[in-house]
Amino acid sequence: MPARLVDQSTLTDNSVYMSSGGHAVFDTVLLTDGYLYQLPQHLARFKKSAHMAGIKLPFSDEAVMRVIMDTAAASKKMNGLYV
Repeated sequence: MPARLVDQSTLTDNSVYMSSGGHAVFDTVLLTDGYLYQLPQHLARFKKSAHMAGIKLPFSDEAVMRVIMDTAAASKKMNGLYV
């Protein structure tokens, strides 16, 4: 399938742009002994990558960290989980 150009000004959020062949970033955090190893550093790297890709993050750092911590807690695991 050939690539298609998308007028970014017509998009309402990043998820629409991503599904249209746009940019995406991700990072993982290792859970060790119930501790999310270097979570603030991972979030800083994620934000830098998003900025470099031209993606504006719609949530505060606190909200993102809360979702990550809640996800880890919901897993009921203490080790070896990548969030």
